[in-house]
Amino acid sequence: MQRRQYLKFLAAGLGLAVTCQSGRALASRSFAAMPKSLWVWRTPLTESAEVMAVIRQFNFRSVFYSIPPSERAQLFAGGKKQNAVIHAYREAGIAFYAVSGDPAWSRNGRQIPRAVDELLNFQQRSKLMDGLCLDIEPHALPEWKTGAREQVIRGYLDLLANIRHASQGMNLTLAAAVVPFFANIAAPGEAAQSVLESAAGKLDATVMMAYRNTPGESLRIAAKALGQLNAIKKPWWFGVSTHRGASKNISYAGTTFDQFSAALLEIDARLETHAPFYRGIAINDYPSLPDILTRR
Repeated sequence: MQRRQYLKFLAAGLGLAVTCQSGRALASRSFAAMPKSLWVWRTPLTESAEVMAVIRQFNFRSVFYSIPPSERAQLFAGGKKQNAVIHAYREAGIAFYAVSGDPAWSRNGRQIPRAVDELLNFQQRSKLMDGLCLDIEPHALPEWKTGAREQVIRGYLDLLANIRHASQGMNLTLAAAVVPFFANIAAPGEAAQSVLESAAGKLDATVMMAYRNTPGESLRIAAKALGQLNAIKKPWWFGVSTHRGASKNISYAGTTFDQFSAALLEIDARLETHAPFYRGIAINDYPSLPDILTRR
């Protein structure tokens, strides 16, 4: 009963916030001061000088970095250039999370994928990364829309548990990207738990991919999920998309910096008020973000 009341309180708080003033009126801090993280894709570590410049200029606190497959072998073999880049992030006070994931991994949750195993072995040797962020997205599988959905969910949750077990003692924060509708699906074989609650229970933190191009709509679709995460006291980031190829209703691509900044500051102000386990906004992605940051 207590948990249910808390969820209602949080959802009501976020819902009321949707009718508040504009982001500029709500914001209590600047874009640079707002806690935020950046997803980086399709950018080799050895070519990330511009990424670092953006992160420093706009004061990002962490980076979710998808290291290209062509570069991972060099990193794992002790490549000095790649290791130096990760060192540079950490020396600048920026938490470095390696990203890995594939929906197909959910088909066999008992087996830790090679990509994850290699990252864990690298961390065991180097202690260089702050975290591992899993971007598995089991709902992208065709089975999700068939009677095999429960099997996929079981595989997904088993995989998270197995990676959690394998990463123990490595001083590594384990996070994963999740979606709001996981809060509406019961976890198979787990009494009174949603898929979101079950997944989060196996993680240290999550990134909520509530992708919409307005603050009110993104907070609306995420309210129940955020309530569940706060009720089980799990830290989370709130995801927004700047991806150029995404549909207009989910991405901020095409906005000016002033428009983008105002929207994110509005989201930040609302979440800062109502969500004690909020850790900042996770912007997806680089390389699309610089276009917005320079557009006036």
